[in-house]
Amino acid sequence: MVKRLLTLVAIAATAVGLTASPLAKNPAARAKGFTPSKSVWKSSSPAEMWYGYFDGDEARSGVGTGAAETYEQAIFLPGNGVALGKTIKAVRFYLAASSTINVKVWLDTKLTAGTHDVEYEIPASDLNISAEDETGNYGVLNEFTLPEAYTVGEEGVYVGYSYTIDSTTGEDNQYPIVFADTPTIEHNANWVRTSNNVPEWSNLAENGFGNIAIKALIAGDFEDYAASVGSITEVVAAQKDNTSGVLATWITNEGAKDITSITYAITDKGVAPTEADYQELEITALKGIGAKGTIAIEVEPEAELGSVAKTFHIVKVNGEPNALTAAADFTLTTISQNTQRNVVVEEFTGTGCGYCPRGLVGMKKLREAFPDNFIGIGVHGYNSTDPMYLNPSTAYPRIFSGSAPSCLIDRKGEIDPYYGSGSDILLDFAAELVIPAKVGVEVEGAFNDDNTEVTATASITPLLNAKGYHVEYVVIADGVESTAASFKQSNYYNGMEILEEDLQWLATAGNKITWTYDDVALVASYKSGKVQTDALADFVADEVQTNTYTLKMPTKAALLKALNYEQIYVVALVVDNNGIIANAAKALVKAGSGVEAASIDSKNAVEVARYAIDGRQISAPQQGINIVRYSDGSVRKVFVR
Repeated sequence: MVKRLLTLVAIAATAVGLTASPLAKNPAARAKGFTPSKSVWKSSSPAEMWYGYFDGDEARSGVGTGAAETYEQAIFLPGNGVALGKTIKAVRFYLAASSTINVKVWLDTKLTAGTHDVEYEIPASDLNISAEDETGNYGVLNEFTLPEAYTVGEEGVYVGYSYTIDSTTGEDNQYPIVFADTPTIEHNANWVRTSNNVPEWSNLAENGFGNIAIKALIAGDFEDYAASVGSITEVVAAQKDNTSGVLATWITNEGAKDITSITYAITDKGVAPTEADYQELEITALKGIGAKGTIAIEVEPEAELGSVAKTFHIVKVNGEPNALTAAADFTLTTISQNTQRNVVVEEFTGTGCGYCPRGLVGMKKLREAFPDNFIGIGVHGYNSTDPMYLNPSTAYPRIFSGSAPSCLIDRKGEIDPYYGSGSDILLDFAAELVIPAKVGVEVEGAFNDDNTEVTATASITPLLNAKGYHVEYVVIADGVESTAASFKQSNYYNGMEILEEDLQWLATAGNKITWTYDDVALVASYKSGKVQTDALADFVADEVQTNTYTLKMPTKAALLKALNYEQIYVVALVVDNNGIIANAAKALVKAGSGVEAASIDSKNAVEVARYAIDGRQISAPQQGINIVRYSDGSVRKVFVR
């Protein structure tokens, strides 16, 4: 099994000044050689079906608090969907933890703690419990037939199960919740609480987790033509060149007939569609109840710049009226024109984090795959013994939970810097990159004469009228390297069996590895966790603003010695009023006038002493800034490449 530490929060709470949150994904998340069984969840009768959000074909992972306590997990079947008026006859779910006791299946019209409208305890002798099934996938299937069928009303129903973990010996007992390895954006698919560490119900779908592996057997009369629609993220369109935005979502077949086309309408929110709004769309056939498919529809820009609330409706299926009321609200934002789009990946890492090598590899993959759009910022905040340490609570925005490795893409939620929200960080980055920027930004940076300060100047071009934006600056370094022991990166992958080809070298790399660090955050425009830059004026479309700020370089001798001053960059981040990075720019910091080439006319003077930037006398030139005293009494700062 691959060791895959996909933490929502820190499970190794050694990060200085950080508090570990309770839930973490199983580090042994994916089983080798897994071949999914496609018959697990299928129905044998058209009058009944296994319904839920986990399709049975996905690889499975585990999540847990690592504590001995009671877990509850559930999915929600809405009362305006296919389940309305049907009866629930049975429930399927997975168990992985060997110390599982007191298993109960329950149904409830609301999320409550501990007691439910309908609840059945399952005898231990009827349970199937194992960390792996016959394919090597995580957890094993259980099925419970309800003694009395449950009818779903208009309020819908939560279908769930609970159990107690009485020992935390072994990873299966630390991560007992079984869920799909592929992340979900289905709001109803992943509800969890625990008796101690997560006492309030939490929607894990909002934190990069997959669908919980639960399904309900529902029976009744199914309509022939019925479709539901998923959620829709913001759609951005540009007026210049009439560039359409893209509405992307998924639809689900909730009827007995296959779906080959839909009739849809897009209206202002609160406005009912009319036939004049109808548009036809042929789709790849959705065969059978529960089949899902994605669609992408172009949306024209509005006449006025800004954001408006819209609704997407599915009014017909295969030309017949949709048996369901299927509608999803979204925001359509119209900008003046498209501009260079850069995507920022802020990584939380540290030399003392043994699983962080995969994050370093993930960031390198992003640099290579998206050289023109990737802006990486590696915040070494995990352990204060790291010579690149930057306090993530005071010297940087408080955006990290403390999990390492972890990252945020444009500050839209914490995910893994190698696996992303699912299996590949490149997919998450690509999905963000296609979203047009609402603001253009350029940046310049220059050292002062002794390279102790960087003055950054940003040029910001709003593409719409808006308020509440601000700019932040970060100085980062590429090519940071040193032979000092403190720069060695811990490596917990040493000796492990690893499936991922680009991580396999870690298995034989030793417990400590030498790495040339890129994207290292040296200093940011923050103090005591608060941004220090001046506020931006309200945005007026296409009216340029400039902003200037001076950042003081770090003074730690070991770090300065490891820097290559030809690879120091300044990054400008334009952040909206929701804390999301709207766009960013990166530029090489220009040398200050006091730094000269490492040469001098020996006819006039000779070198008599040389010092490092921290004042230590050295016997030979070293990379970076050197202070040299000459025989004529002059002292110069020279830059050694």
